Amino acid sequence: MSYVRLGGKVNFTKDPAIVNRCFAESPVLTSQFGEQRELVVAYYLTEAWAEFNSFTDGLPHRNYSLSNKFDREVQA
Repeated sequence: MSYVRLGGKVNFTKDPAIVNRCFAESPVLTSQFGEQRELVVAYYLTEAWAEFNSFTDGLPHRNYSLSNKFDREVQA
């Protein structure tokens, strides 16, 4: 059995462009919220990381840092 863990700094936003994209990419949001997009707060990760691991002997453990363009923009 293998697994992946993701983490990082969570940044919340009500930016309409980002919220609209979330709705465009996820039919579940539309089915749950309809057109009430003002109820949704989107989020994205900065300083993101991923860890791949397995309970199976012999499979390597891997860690990755996942930098993106927002890492430098969000310095509050």
